[in-house]
Amino acid sequence: MSDKSCSDDRRSVRTRAALLDSLLELTIENGYGRTTVADVLERAGVARSTFYHHFESKDDLLRGRFDLFRLAPAADREDGALPLPDVAPIFRHTSLYTDLYRSLRDTGDLDQLTDKIRGDLTASLTEAFEDLVARGFALAGEPAFLASFFSGALVAVLYDWLEADAPGHPDEAALRFESMMRRGVSGPPSLPTHD
Repeated sequence: MSDKSCSDDRRSVRTRAALLDSLLELTIENGYGRTTVADVLERAGVARSTFYHHFESKDDLLRGRFDLFRLAPAADREDGALPLPDVAPIFRHTSLYTDLYRSLRDTGDLDQLTDKIRGDLTASLTEAFEDLVARGFALAGEPAFLASFFSGALVAVLYDWLEADAPGHPDEAALRFESMMRRGVSGPPSLPTHD
């Protein structure tokens, strides 16, 4: 990679970070719905053309911050236990951005983001559970059903955890959730269907 390419990459990373930081600050100050692309550009000191080179919209900029809500299938565990995706990064992220989430909640903008997060979680958990079935693990239900259940549960737990001022360490909260998920996913076999 040439020196120019390296400096362009570093500049691109700095620009994206400045835009995201500006959006987050303005969202906390004014609410997401009242924050415009022009506000973000002014705060970040970035030209409109540069913004649209990197992002399609304000929503696209915000979505990039939440890519971690797509969980990868888990690797096999040495103890032979059911390998589940790691949700600890989600709890850590949430604990770092409590002011942002509260601002989104208070302005009514959290519902739109929650729908996106839940959709990403459901899709990635479905893939993870399908991967477990393909690897020979028996699950308590259909992968898509389990994924929908646990993505909804995770979003609800995160919301309640935030409302309680995110008590304890995020990794402890994640371990409690993973323990419940492990029991629910590998619990008793599915109920028989009746025609």
